[in-house]
Amino acid sequence: MASLAMENMRSLYMKYASKATVYANEAVIGQNRYRCPVCHKTPAYCYKLLEHMVTHTKEKPFRCSFCVAKFTRRDSLNQHINKVHPAMTVME
Repeated sequence: MASLAMENMRSLYMKYASKATVYANEAVIGQNRYRCPVCHKTPAYCYKLLEHMVTHTKEKPFRCSFCVAKFTRRDSLNQHINKVHPAMTVME
């Protein structure tokens, strides 16, 4: 189940953060880790590298369905929805 969630996250980044995806594809893999080609940070998972890469590209792949807000991370989007659109979360 967790791998499905990670694959969905990766596909969101690939769709809405194309620059970050290009950078992540250039990552050097070493000792079961990925290396950021820009700052050499080494997250353990590919999806974490994608999450990190948007700090360099400034892309915001997570979009609120209720307003125009965009976010670099899914947890930030969820926090926004719970705080700004609480009535919408009850409906889901």
